[in-house]
Amino acid sequence: MAHRARAGIVAAEDPLTGSSIHGGRRNHLTLGRGILSTMKKGDIDTPALILDLDIAEENIRAMGEYFASRPQKLRPHFKTPKTPEIARRQLAAGAIGITASKLGEVEVLARAGLGPVLLANQIAGAQKIDRFFAASARIELIGTVESAFNVRELEAGAARAGRCADVIIEVDTGMHRCGTESVEGHRVSRRDCRAGATDRTQQAQISRSDGL
Repeated sequence: MAHRARAGIVAAEDPLTGSSIHGGRRNHLTLGRGILSTMKKGDIDTPALILDLDIAEENIRAMGEYFASRPQKLRPHFKTPKTPEIARRQLAAGAIGITASKLGEVEVLARAGLGPVLLANQIAGAQKIDRFFAASARIELIGTVESAFNVRELEAGAARAGRCADVIIEVDTGMHRCGTESVEGHRVSRRDCRAGATDRTQQAQISRSDGL
Protein backbone atom coordinates (compact mmCIF):
# COMPACT_ATOMS: atom_id res chain seq x y z
CA MET A 1 0.00 0.00 0.00
CA ALA A 2 1.34 3.44 -0.88
CA HIS A 3 1.36 6.03 1.89
CA ARG A 4 1.49 9.83 1.67
CA ALA A 5 4.67 11.03 3.37
CA ARG A 6 4.94 14.34 5.25
CA ALA A 7 7.57 15.62 2.82
CA GLY A 8 5.47 14.68 -0.23
CA ILE A 9 7.64 11.68 -1.06
CA VAL A 10 6.18 8.20 -1.10
CA ALA A 11 7.50 4.75 -1.85
CA ALA A 12 5.00 1.98 -2.53
CA GLU A 13 5.34 -1.67 -1.62
CA ASP A 14 8.13 -3.84 -2.93
CA PRO A 15 6.44 -5.80 -5.78
CA LEU A 16 8.44 -8.93 -4.97
CA THR A 17 8.18 -9.05 -1.18
CA GLY A 18 5.10 -6.93 -0.53
CA SER A 19 7.01 -5.01 2.17
CA SER A 20 6.03 -1.37 2.65
CA ILE A 21 8.89 1.12 2.21
CA HIS A 22 8.57 4.78 3.20
CA GLY A 23 11.04 7.56 2.47
CA GLY A 24 11.34 11.26 3.27
CA ARG A 25 13.56 13.80 4.94
CA ARG A 26 12.52 12.85 8.47
CA ASN A 27 10.50 9.69 7.92
CA HIS A 28 11.14 6.19 9.19
CA LEU A 29 11.77 2.95 7.33
CA THR A 30 9.05 0.52 8.40
CA LEU A 31 9.41 -3.17 7.60
CA GLY A 32 7.42 -5.82 9.41
CA ARG A 33 6.48 -5.01 12.99
CA GLY A 34 8.36 -1.86 13.91
CA ILE A 35 10.44 1.16 13.01
CA LEU A 36 14.00 0.18 12.16
CA SER A 37 15.73 3.50 11.61
CA THR A 38 15.38 7.15 10.59
CA MET A 39 16.45 7.68 7.00
CA LYS A 40 16.49 10.00 4.03
CA LYS A 41 15.03 9.12 0.67
CA GLY A 42 18.56 8.70 -0.72
CA ASP A 43 19.13 5.87 1.76
CA ILE A 44 16.45 3.67 0.19
CA ASP A 45 17.95 0.72 -1.62
CA THR A 46 17.00 0.23 -5.25
CA PRO A 47 14.85 -0.89 -6.92
CA ALA A 48 12.15 1.11 -5.11
CA LEU A 49 9.34 3.20 -6.50
CA ILE A 50 9.53 6.76 -5.13
CA LEU A 51 6.98 9.28 -6.34
CA ASP A 52 5.04 12.41 -5.54
CA LEU A 53 1.66 10.94 -4.73
CA ASP A 54 -0.27 14.12 -5.54
CA ILE A 55 1.17 14.21 -9.07
CA ALA A 56 0.68 10.46 -9.58
CA GLU A 57 -2.96 10.65 -8.49
CA GLU A 58 -3.60 13.61 -10.80
CA ASN A 59 -2.05 11.75 -13.75
CA ILE A 60 -4.16 8.66 -13.02
CA ARG A 61 -7.30 10.80 -12.71
CA ALA A 62 -6.56 12.68 -15.96
CA MET A 63 -6.02 9.46 -17.94
CA GLY A 64 -9.22 7.94 -16.57
CA GLU A 65 -11.19 11.07 -17.38
CA TYR A 66 -9.76 11.28 -20.92
CA PHE A 67 -10.93 7.78 -21.85
CA ALA A 68 -14.23 7.87 -19.94
CA SER A 69 -16.15 9.46 -22.84
CA ARG A 70 -14.30 7.72 -25.68
CA PRO A 71 -14.91 4.39 -27.40
CA GLN A 72 -11.27 3.43 -26.80
CA LYS A 73 -10.62 2.17 -23.30
CA LEU A 74 -7.54 2.27 -21.10
CA ARG A 75 -5.57 -0.85 -20.14
CA PRO A 76 -2.27 0.57 -18.79
CA HIS A 77 0.97 -1.41 -18.87
CA PHE A 78 2.13 -2.80 -15.53
CA LYS A 79 5.77 -2.68 -16.70
CA THR A 80 5.81 1.07 -16.05
CA PRO A 81 5.12 1.23 -12.28
CA LYS A 82 5.55 -2.51 -11.47
CA THR A 83 3.60 -1.81 -8.29
CA PRO A 84 0.19 -3.32 -7.46
CA GLU A 85 -0.94 -0.20 -5.57
CA ILE A 86 -0.62 1.93 -8.69
CA ALA A 87 -2.52 -0.67 -10.72
CA ARG A 88 -5.23 -0.69 -8.04
CA ARG A 89 -5.63 3.08 -8.33
CA GLN A 90 -5.70 2.92 -12.14
CA LEU A 91 -8.52 0.38 -12.03
CA ALA A 92 -10.42 2.50 -9.51
CA ALA A 93 -10.06 5.48 -11.89
CA GLY A 94 -11.75 3.65 -14.76
CA ALA A 95 -9.14 1.46 -16.49
CA ILE A 96 -10.82 -1.66 -17.89
CA GLY A 97 -7.84 -3.80 -16.92
CA ILE A 98 -4.06 -3.99 -16.66
CA THR A 99 -1.62 -5.10 -19.37
CA ALA A 100 1.32 -7.31 -18.43
CA SER A 101 4.40 -7.89 -20.56
CA LYS A 102 5.48 -11.18 -19.01
CA LEU A 103 4.17 -14.00 -16.88
CA GLY A 104 5.98 -12.85 -13.73
CA GLU A 105 4.03 -9.57 -13.83
CA VAL A 106 0.79 -11.53 -14.21
CA GLU A 107 1.64 -13.53 -11.08
CA VAL A 108 2.36 -10.37 -9.05
CA LEU A 109 -1.03 -8.96 -10.06
CA ALA A 110 -2.75 -12.28 -9.35
CA ARG A 111 -1.29 -12.39 -5.83
CA ALA A 112 -2.67 -8.89 -5.30
CA GLY A 113 -6.08 -9.96 -6.64
CA LEU A 114 -6.01 -7.35 -9.42
CA GLY A 115 -7.62 -7.91 -12.79
CA PRO A 116 -8.65 -8.25 -15.51
CA VAL A 117 -5.12 -8.72 -16.85
CA LEU A 118 -4.06 -9.01 -20.49
CA LEU A 119 -0.77 -10.86 -21.06
CA ALA A 120 0.36 -9.01 -24.18
CA ASN A 121 3.07 -11.46 -25.26
CA GLN A 122 2.81 -15.10 -26.24
CA ILE A 123 4.12 -17.80 -23.91
CA ALA A 124 5.29 -21.28 -24.83
CA GLY A 125 6.17 -24.48 -23.02
CA ALA A 126 4.15 -26.56 -20.58
CA GLN A 127 5.65 -24.96 -17.47
CA LYS A 128 4.70 -21.42 -18.46
CA ILE A 129 1.31 -22.51 -19.77
CA ASP A 130 0.55 -24.18 -16.43
CA ARG A 131 1.61 -21.02 -14.56
CA PHE A 132 -0.73 -19.04 -16.81
CA PHE A 133 -3.69 -21.27 -15.91
CA ALA A 134 -2.76 -21.20 -12.22
CA ALA A 135 -2.92 -17.40 -12.31
CA SER A 136 -6.20 -17.52 -14.23
CA ALA A 137 -7.76 -19.34 -11.29
CA ARG A 138 -7.20 -16.22 -9.15
CA ILE A 139 -8.05 -13.37 -11.55
CA GLU A 140 -9.65 -12.78 -14.94
CA LEU A 141 -6.77 -13.36 -17.37
CA ILE A 142 -6.55 -13.00 -21.15
CA GLY A 143 -3.75 -14.52 -23.23
CA THR A 144 -2.54 -13.70 -26.74
CA VAL A 145 -1.93 -16.03 -29.69
CA GLU A 146 -0.45 -15.51 -33.12
CA SER A 147 -0.26 -19.06 -34.45
CA ALA A 148 -2.00 -22.41 -34.35
CA PHE A 149 1.00 -23.62 -32.30
CA ASN A 150 0.07 -21.16 -29.52
CA VAL A 151 -3.51 -22.40 -29.57
CA ARG A 152 -2.50 -26.08 -29.41
CA GLU A 153 -0.34 -25.40 -26.36
CA LEU A 154 -3.17 -23.53 -24.66
CA GLU A 155 -5.56 -26.37 -25.52
CA ALA A 156 -3.24 -28.84 -23.82
CA GLY A 157 -2.86 -26.55 -20.81
CA ALA A 158 -6.62 -26.09 -20.61
CA ALA A 159 -7.10 -29.85 -20.53
CA ARG A 160 -4.57 -30.18 -17.69
CA ALA A 161 -6.14 -27.32 -15.73
CA GLY A 162 -9.75 -28.28 -16.43
CA ARG A 163 -10.83 -24.85 -17.61
CA CYS A 164 -10.74 -22.67 -20.71
CA ALA A 165 -8.51 -19.73 -21.58
CA ASP A 166 -9.75 -16.42 -22.96
CA VAL A 167 -7.42 -15.16 -25.70
CA ILE A 168 -7.04 -12.45 -28.27
CA ILE A 169 -5.40 -12.94 -31.67
CA GLU A 170 -2.47 -10.61 -32.29
CA VAL A 171 -2.43 -9.40 -35.89
CA ASP A 172 0.49 -7.89 -37.79
CA THR A 173 -0.88 -4.66 -39.28
CA GLY A 174 2.29 -3.67 -41.13
CA MET A 175 5.21 -3.22 -38.73
CA HIS A 176 6.28 -6.89 -39.04
CA ARG A 177 7.34 -6.94 -35.41
CA CYS A 178 4.96 -9.64 -34.23
CA GLY A 179 1.45 -10.89 -34.83
CA THR A 180 -0.09 -13.26 -37.32
CA GLU A 181 -0.66 -12.73 -41.02
CA SER A 182 -4.29 -12.67 -42.13
CA VAL A 183 -4.39 -16.23 -43.54
CA GLU A 184 -2.84 -17.76 -40.42
CA GLY A 185 -5.07 -15.56 -38.28
CA HIS A 186 -8.12 -17.01 -40.01
CA ARG A 187 -6.95 -20.55 -39.20
CA VAL A 188 -6.27 -19.57 -35.58
CA SER A 189 -9.71 -18.00 -35.20
CA ARG A 190 -11.37 -21.25 -36.31
CA ARG A 191 -9.74 -23.35 -33.60
CA ASP A 192 -11.55 -24.04 -30.34
CA CYS A 193 -9.80 -24.04 -26.98
CA ARG A 194 -11.53 -26.70 -24.91
CA ALA A 195 -11.02 -27.40 -21.23
CA GLY A 196 -11.07 -31.12 -20.58
CA ALA A 197 -14.31 -32.67 -21.84
CA THR A 198 -16.25 -29.37 -21.97
CA ASP A 199 -17.22 -27.60 -25.16
CA ARG A 200 -16.50 -24.02 -24.03
CA THR A 201 -14.63 -22.17 -26.74
CA GLN A 202 -12.07 -19.46 -26.28
CA GLN A 203 -13.03 -15.84 -26.54
CA ALA A 204 -11.29 -14.57 -29.68
CA GLN A 205 -10.69 -10.86 -30.25
CA ILE A 206 -8.17 -8.93 -32.31
CA SER A 207 -5.10 -7.11 -31.06
CA ARG A 208 -2.96 -4.85 -33.26
CA SER A 209 0.82 -5.21 -33.06
CA ASP A 210 1.64 -1.63 -34.10
CA GLY A 211 1.92 -0.29 -30.55
CA LEU A 212 -1.42 1.58 -30.64
